[in-house]
Amino acid sequence: MPVESSIFQDMDPTWQASSDRPLGVILGIQWRAKPGRLAEFVNQVMTAVPHIERLGGSVRTMQSVVGAHPMTVMVSTTFPDMDAYGAYSDATSSDQAWQEFWAGAMADPTADIVRSGLYMNATPQ
Repeated sequence: MPVESSIFQDMDPTWQASSDRPLGVILGIQWRAKPGRLAEFVNQVMTAVPHIERLGGSVRTMQSVVGAHPMTVMVSTTFPDMDAYGAYSDATSSDQAWQEFWAGAMADPTADIVRSGLYMNATPQ
């Protein structure tokens, strides 16, 4: 029985899943832009994406159309497996360029986190 159901729309209508990259692990962070700051938030996400990809993640951004948190933005970062996620996590905590970006973004946040989670696609046995 579902606990919650949502419908998301890709913010980038040209987004396509990479055929050589399984969505084994997904780091999902759902954000609610502060009033009047959606454009600033989207610009920060666009600035973050090259950092995230350089550090090993593959990013997909979607906006909630229907669900518990409508009009929020989900930034999902995918990894082939937990080892790749662990390497990414380690890299974000030591990468100077990422740390500088994140410190600047958090000095005057343009959005609040609604929820976050780390999800694994189960492989049938």
